[in-house]
Amino acid sequence: MVTYVVKRVKANCSDELDVLGRELKTPKLPFKKITYHDAVELLREKGFEVKQGEEISWEAEATLSNNFRDFFWLIDYPKTARGFYDREDEECPGILRDFDLFYPEAMVRPSAVVRGNTSTRGSSPGCSLWEN
Repeated sequence: MVTYVVKRVKANCSDELDVLGRELKTPKLPFKKITYHDAVELLREKGFEVKQGEEISWEAEATLSNNFRDFFWLIDYPKTARGFYDREDEECPGILRDFDLFYPEAMVRPSAVVRGNTSTRGSSPGCSLWEN
């Protein structure tokens, strides 16, 4: 789907891309997969003080994103590193069935208010706003 969208944007939005000074590259499939553990190790090598099991900051995510030339998935987040709305993998206790899609220069995340069960993390519904 991502490849399709990029191709459509390139074909139908060339004027807008010119105004923005952007050139989109059609991504190659399949997208690489990076585990949370490996991402934390890479960020430590880049000078970030990231602990295994903690959430990765937006600044660190941007650095991680810029270390790759194409889309990639960040997978296998530990339960302690994400919000109340993520579901634990029944086959891998402690690991969430969660992932993020990254692209160099920008993280791809939905701009939406996330609502769900708040009992395990003490968060309030509607407090999690994801934006680019």
